[in-house]
Amino acid sequence: MNNFFKSLILIFTVTAVFLCIQPQMFAAEYMPLRMNSINNHSIGVYFASQEIKIYMAPDEKSELKEIIKWDKLNIEAIPQELSSAEIFLAFVPDKKYAILSVMSENDNEDWVEVLYNKKTGEKGWIKLQNQDSFKTWLELIQSYGKENRLYFLADIPEKYKKLYTNPDETSQTIQDDAFISVQEIEPTYISGNWMLVRAIDYNKTAQIGWIQWRDSDGNIFVFPKFGSD
Repeated sequence: MNNFFKSLILIFTVTAVFLCIQPQMFAAEYMPLRMNSINNHSIGVYFASQEIKIYMAPDEKSELKEIIKWDKLNIEAIPQELSSAEIFLAFVPDKKYAILSVMSENDNEDWVEVLYNKKTGEKGWIKLQNQDSFKTWLELIQSYGKENRLYFLADIPEKYKKLYTNPDETSQTIQDDAFISVQEIEPTYISGNWMLVRAIDYNKTAQIGWIQWRDSDGNIFVFPKFGSD
């Protein structure tokens, strides 16, 4: 009998520990690392509040598809049980960043269509409470890139791993292996898909030149450093 009760106590203890740990697992920091982490058909990003209501159509009378709540320790999605990595493009709860990919806007530009389940490709509409919560890719790179600096995604094609003297692939390269030791990028000026940058290596040495920050197919090569250093 004593062994039976000891077993029950052990089971309850393990369960309690698991329940305490589980929310922290779902709230783990997440940042895009590879090119396919970012949908190349997206037009920008949405900075989510701590409660998100996702609708079938850009109308609050339409079907409510998902409600997502998050904080530093937990994320709750109803009716689907989704993790932060499945929902968000980037998730840094300690800094209050929860970012979704935006696929389109409605005509009045007061709703955005977001990708909220990266695993299944499910999309839905969010009503903008604050116009600053939606940033096009250009706005994101310009504003948050200058504030936080940028990092390169891991699997950039080799032909883009160069610094150029001018925003043109036929121009002279400054250093063919410039990306090997680059720790972060400081954007200075953007012209189309090209960006004039200070590429800073691990020794804090800077090289100034032009890079392509995205290609003509919409593939993104850089992202702001929202995460902890």
